[in-house]
This record gives sequence, C-alpha cells and structure tokens, in this order.
Amino acid sequence: MKIYFSNWYGFEYYIGLHFLPDNLGYPEKKGNKEGGLAINFQLYYVKSKNLAKKIGNVMVLSPGSRNMRDFFEQEGNHIEGNKIYDVTKLFRPEMIVSMPNNIEYYKAIASLFEEQQAINILKRLCDVSYYKDNLNLYKNWYGFTSRFYRDNSSSKSILKNGTKIAMGSYEINGVIEIALNDLGDSFEPFTLSFNKLDDIPRDINLIIGKNGLGKTHILKEVCDVITGLKSARSKPLFNKLIVVSYSPFESFNTNRELSELLSVKYGLQKLTNIHDNPLSINDYTYIGFRNVEGQFDRDWPTSFSAKSILNSIEYDRDVAWWAEGGQGKLKTIFSTLSLSMKFDTIRFKTIKNKNIDVTMSGDKIHFNNEDEEINYQAGAMFLNNGEEIKLSSGQQIYSFMIPSIVSEIQDETLIVIDEPELYLHPALEIGLIEMLKTILKNRKSYAIIATHSSLIAREVQRNCVHVLKEATFGTMIDLPTIETYGESLEEIIGEIFDDYSIKKPYQHEIDDIMDGKLSLNENLDKLSHRIGDEGLVYLASKINRSN
Repeated sequence: MKIYFSNWYGFEYYIGLHFLPDNLGYPEKKGNKEGGLAINFQLYYVKSKNLAKKIGNVMVLSPGSRNMRDFFEQEGNHIEGNKIYDVTKLFRPEMIVSMPNNIEYYKAIASLFEEQQAINILKRLCDVSYYKDNLNLYKNWYGFTSRFYRDNSSSKSILKNGTKIAMGSYEINGVIEIALNDLGDSFEPFTLSFNKLDDIPRDINLIIGKNGLGKTHILKEVCDVITGLKSARSKPLFNKLIVVSYSPFESFNTNRELSELLSVKYGLQKLTNIHDNPLSINDYTYIGFRNVEGQFDRDWPTSFSAKSILNSIEYDRDVAWWAEGGQGKLKTIFSTLSLSMKFDTIRFKTIKNKNIDVTMSGDKIHFNNEDEEINYQAGAMFLNNGEEIKLSSGQQIYSFMIPSIVSEIQDETLIVIDEPELYLHPALEIGLIEMLKTILKNRKSYAIIATHSSLIAREVQRNCVHVLKEATFGTMIDLPTIETYGESLEEIIGEIFDDYSIKKPYQHEIDDIMDGKLSLNENLDKLSHRIGDEGLVYLASKINRSN
C-alpha cells in the first residue's frame, strides 16, 4: 500500500495512507513543534477515490531529521506539485518509527482491516507497537525518550497492547494494582486494587481521612507515577489520566504545567523555549478552575465544558466512525446528565449572539452551527420544552464535570477526583456516583476519589476504602472494620469518620441544661420531649453509668 505526505485536501484521489500536517484544516491551530520537533500528523486512509477515513493523530520520528514535514518533502517523490508526495520508500524500520497519540488509533485500524491486513499496515507504518523489539535502537534517536515515547503509563500501554487491539485480539484484563511505596517517611506504603471482573465491580477506590492527613498528597503521588514525573518500580497500564478538582485551593498540574515539568525532567528547557514550544500532552487532562496559564479563573469551567460538548460532537461525527454500535460521546453526555436534570436541548451562543441548538433523536445528532464561531465564554445552556433550566450550584458542577470527563475519556482511563461532594446536596452526591459508575462501565475505566462523604463510601466495597489515621510516625492507612457497600450511613459515619469517639456539641449542651438538683431519671423525663433519639440514648447511657 502506498504512503503519502499530503499538504491539501485533494488527497482523496490517491488510494493509500496519507499523513497530513496536524494543523491542516484547523486554521486556528499552530503546527505543533513538539518541543522543537515537527513530528505530528493526522493519518487518513483512502480506500477508493473520494472515500477517506481518519485513523487518528500520529507522531513520526526519524534519526535523520527534526522536521519530518521537510523530510517528507525533500526525500519523497512529487505527485502533485508541492502538495502530495509519495513517501512509501522512506518507511523502513531502521529509518522511521511511528506512534499514535492515543490507543483508539488501533481500534480504527481494526475496524478498517482484517487481522492480517492490520498487521501489514502496522508493519508498513513502522509502528512502535509492531516493532517494539527495536525499542533499544529507537532510544538512541534524538527526541524518542523525551518527546515521542515517554516513561509513562499510556506509552507502555500502546507498546504492549497496540498490535493486539489492531488485530482484534485484545481483551481488557480488568485487574489492576497501583502500589504506592514511596509516599514519604510519614506514610505507610499501601496498594490501590481494582477488579472489574467481580459481580460488583471494584472500579472505584476511596481515600478518606481528616484534613491534613495527606489525601491530596496521595492523589498527587498517583498522578506523578502515572504521568512519568516520578519513577516507580512498576506502572499500571492506563491509556489516560484525568484529574478533576473544583476546590479553589487545589494545586494539581494543569496540562501546561505538566508539559513544562516533563520538559525539565528530560532536560529540554536548555534546548528550546518550553513555553512557546511545549511538549504535547495527549494522555492527561486537568479539569478544574485553573486556566491554561494555571491561574484561578471562575469562568474557566464554563468555557471548558462548552468546548468539551462541541469536541464530543466533532469526535462522534469525524473520528469515531469505527465505533458503530457503540454509544457516542454526545449521547453519553445526554444520558448521563439526564440522571440529575430533565432536559432535551443544549444551547450555545455564537459571537453574534445567535442561538445554536443541539438535540438528539436516538443516535442521530441534530446540530447545525452554519460555520459560525461559538462563544465558549457564554457556556452551554440546558433547555426542556423550549424553556431554559435554572441550574442549582450542584447541577452547575454536574454540567461542568460530566461533559469534560466524557469528552476526554478513553477506554482504560484513570480518573482522579478530589472531594467531588463540594457544592453538592446529598441527593446530588448519590446522582454523581451513579453517573460516574455509568461512565466507568461504558469506558472500562477506573476512579480514585478523595472524599469526606459517607454517601459515596456506601457505594464502594470495604477493600477499596482506605482510611487515613494519625499515628506516631505520621499517617497510617487502614481498611474499614465493617463492609461499607450498602451499609447504613450511621454505621459508616461512626466507624469510618470516628463519629462514635467524638463528643458532639448537642451532648455538651445537654450536659449544660441538665438540672443538677434533679436525678438523671428526672432529667430524662424533663428533657425527653425536647431531644431526639440519639440524645435520649446519650442521657440513658449516663443513667446506666451512674448505676
């Protein structure tokens, strides 16, 4: 099969595989120089004239060039002036290696080709997963370990599983462990275990503890290990990491901050302006109140969520053609948000203040933006029967969080969420965990949640609940003594949140209002009509102790 480098959209006349510049068709997007290297492309397959399918976004690296576009133009054969070049002869494993930006690329190949054809395509493309035995050779090429194949979870997943997915022979294991052995001297080492094969899937782990004991520290440690900022003896294979925190005090890395930290790790800050030429971060997404520059911006979630919904529409229409029979991202947004609010339309404003509506009938998307520019800052509005819904603060958080997660998630993603119960009424906490479980099931993914919520703890099995407690050396980490899944809130609050061992304000007040001239039994008779059952139990316990 022929391989081409194409600089225009007339490439559909030439049957074969076409590498296009990553910014072709996206005038607002600069060509990504990937920390100084021009290695990013879109890959299309033309099966017959005028029938092109986008396979995905891919990087191409050669030891002989730092600008692969120039390399293709200089070394390829001209087909259409300066627009199309035949570069088939250049794709030799000792000369070129290619690697996708995410693992869904291999699903597209599996959908397009039979098993043996898929293997041949990967071989022709010098795919890193097919040629993984050449890894030591590639590590000697400039930019391979710093920009191309990084020491992170998603790169290892592509290397190990990419070819199997393209062949259609990959099955998700569903059993994953994250060993945290290097939290610091003041922490016990412990392991987060997941098992999606159980009748009751163990796909959520909780971190519970008083403020100051290190819940956020543990979440950050997980993030550093998965993204490759920190070395670890073993790395679980996740295809993506999503971090969600709507606390005004959080300090998780934004995408740009992670890019710059990785540039420092690989020593790239001396070679290029890392602010103007950041490393691409395709396997990590930060969702919260901080904008691209890392500044707190209360309006950022509004625009990010709106953009996420529109990205989901574009993904369903232009990219996920291979997912026939599956539930598209926009339908997932509609069905998941409908668990907490009743709506039938999502509305956007254009920069000319015109309304653009999005609706769905079955799997069909109804959306015509007439190529008008959307005003992302205006956010997304939700309508039911033509009337705008006034969202509560909790529903607003829903409308920020769910579209953002759905837009960014891939199969086998790890979602890290810091205190999701902020701003939420208890009923909405239940709705949140239901929505999250739906998303995790549909995308075969996992979550770690730091929380103070007994309602969330009730939805997770005991061996996935990690309780942080004070110890002489710092912080110890225990499992609950009771089964939390389906347990009463009273038991969970008492056992896990130490409610049994803490004297409550109402108990102090009962002590203060008791009449010292009366016996305990007389006080009980006097106060019984003014206090609840727990207060009566407290008074009765004082009587028992006195006897």
